Amino acid sequence: MRPNLLWRTAKPAIFRILPWFSGLAIRATGQPFTRPGMLKPHVGGHRYGWTHYGVMIPNLPEPHWYFSTMVIAGLPGATALDNDDAVTTSPRDTVTVSVSTAAPGAAFYRAYSMTEQCRLAADGSLLDFGGDVVIEGTYPEFRVRACLCPVRVG
Repeated sequence: MRPNLLWRTAKPAIFRILPWFSGLAIRATGQPFTRPGMLKPHVGGHRYGWTHYGVMIPNLPEPHWYFSTMVIAGLPGATALDNDDAVTTSPRDTVTVSVSTAAPGAAFYRAYSMTEQCRLAADGSLLDFGGDVVIEGTYPEFRVRACLCPVRVG
């Protein structure tokens, strides 16, 4: 089937289900998290190519104002998220970690080899990214330790 014909055929169905998916996200906003199994890292598997972790805390006192950390384990192949210059051994083995607050100089970015520089417990209870960012605990209580060093890559 030609690409244009395939798109014209699939487009009506895709646009019918998109509101359903966005409705799910809207209904979940502000609700308690009830699926702790989603926190397990998917490393070396074939079903998942990447895992995303994010911890964002607003309304902190000055000078920080907020705390944010974002971890992408395994590059997903999306232009907005991938950093080709950060690839360690392979895109699937690369983890990128960013941490920031509003305080001057309180930012950190680094890439790691998931297999060589990280410790990722299969149950998600310990996610150690080179000792620079560590997320540990079990649902619903987690601790995040982060190095807020000057931005560095590699």
